[in-house]
Amino acid sequence: MIRGRVHGGLIETEEPLPEGAHVVVCMMEVEPFDLDEADVVELVERMAGVQRGETESSESLFRRLLEQFDDLAREAYVVATILREP
Repeated sequence: MIRGRVHGGLIETEEPLPEGAHVVVCMMEVEPFDLDEADVVELVERMAGVQRGETESSESLFRRLLEQFDDLAREAYVVATILREP
């Protein structure tokens, strides 16, 4: 993985790329972000895991997210109930 920034509409990378290299650019439209070295290492490891087929099914992911949401919703209900008590 190579990081870079856009200057004058062109991507300037921290390291030179091989001539003719095919690249994929991922850009966040919401807010700029920067990854520290630990984040880059984790991202590279996870990308390698995907290439090895180590992925989570969408069904499993959504079930896990719904469980987390359900836990948060229950906690919010408890807090709201406590705040309504005289």
